[in-house]
Amino acid sequence: MEGNVRRKWNFDPNDYSNPNVKPKGSGKGYEDYREMTDYQAAGTLYSFMKNNGLDNSLISTTQVDEAQKTGKITIPGKNAPIDLTAQQRAAFMQLGDNGAALFRRLDQGGGKETGEDQTFAIWDIRNAIKNGGLHSTADVSPYHSDVTSKLNATDSHNGLKDYLGKRYGQDWKEITQSDLLGVADGATDANKSTELAAGWLLKNWSKVAGNDGVLSRQEYEDMKNSI
Repeated sequence: MEGNVRRKWNFDPNDYSNPNVKPKGSGKGYEDYREMTDYQAAGTLYSFMKNNGLDNSLISTTQVDEAQKTGKITIPGKNAPIDLTAQQRAAFMQLGDNGAALFRRLDQGGGKETGEDQTFAIWDIRNAIKNGGLHSTADVSPYHSDVTSKLNATDSHNGLKDYLGKRYGQDWKEITQSDLLGVADGATDANKSTELAAGWLLKNWSKVAGNDGVLSRQEYEDMKNSI
């Protein structure tokens, strides 16, 4: 995309076919699909939800975590977790990339004032695709700011220390990106410095924790000297 111009996309809301994504390797593992675009990831999720009868379902951060970690997703009312294909799991993984940018765009319906509740539904995906929000270069996340850019890994580590200990216990083992979304957005009782620390970590997640959506306790402790 050139500059900040949004493209017009020929999106058919009645087409629930899975996007044709060329895998990097054999296509057997989700890693082979990790280079898909946000548009392809959203289309994959759109197809998955429609074809599994999830027209009126909300997907929460907890379910996204499950999908990323296990390749399955539990849906209330279903007898058993749904197994994901490699491409579908990669799409759920992409929801957590770049500070959970794609998840937030879907949560916001592509950036319009539809409200944020840390869930998304099939209509959110439809709106995000139709209004071009998936292709915008503008940040839709409030923690993408000059304020967090002034922080470093040590600041983030120290800013989160008390909050994480209180919220998850002093012996916590790991956290996920979704654990920090509400903190960075000011939706918890955390103080401002903790909100900014969470925002910095979300923006720099791949540098600190890689792309698996999980930050281990050791990775957190290593933040003091990592960046």
